[in-house]
Amino acid sequence: MDLYLDPQWRRIGVRLSGGADSSLLYYALMHDTDLEVVPMTMDTKLKDWYQTGTARVIDRVTELTGRKPYAWHLHYQPDFVDKFKPDPYVAGVNQMQTDCVEKYNLDAVYIGLTRNPPMDQLREYFETHDHGLDIEDVFDHQSGRDDERDNQVEPVIKKLNNTVQVIPWANSDKRDVYQAYLEYGVLDTLYPYTYSCEWTGQNFVHCEHCFFCQERWWAFGRII
Repeated sequence: MDLYLDPQWRRIGVRLSGGADSSLLYYALMHDTDLEVVPMTMDTKLKDWYQTGTARVIDRVTELTGRKPYAWHLHYQPDFVDKFKPDPYVAGVNQMQTDCVEKYNLDAVYIGLTRNPPMDQLREYFETHDHGLDIEDVFDHQSGRDDERDNQVEPVIKKLNNTVQVIPWANSDKRDVYQAYLEYGVLDTLYPYTYSCEWTGQNFVHCEHCFFCQERWWAFGRII
């Protein structure tokens, strides 16, 4: 999976949540380049586990690659308290990026955004694979997904406030990410340290049925 690197770049940021996608992207940037890499993470009042989860991933990637991040930029957004009102979350992410770019003079920011699974395939998967879940509950969570990710048309490279953003996997889905885990040989050494659940909390136990858990079932055939 192409990272779209510019040979003139010296220091880059990466939005790191601790999920399967952003964690592998961070690993790839640490493994495949000699750039100075600054992961950036945002905690919120509603979901206060991102910093803890991301710390696990950073430590694990350091063990696997022998490389430490240049710095780790943390941002807290206290006014995101309702997942159905995402504007404070989006504002927080943008502010986090702006602050990080200015503080560390970054050349670009990487984002591990991927497409949703094809919904017909996802539905068929849970109709034919028994993971001990309530199928109606599964389907209900599918309807609550961020459907803007169904058919992403974002460019691979775009700009926000004059900052270059690279979204290398914008038109890939979780099964492509699974293949990348295999190609990097970190399916069993990095993936279990990641989390994607919407309801995990500080204990990092996946609920197994929210949409983000469903993506993991569909792509990896397992939660961890």
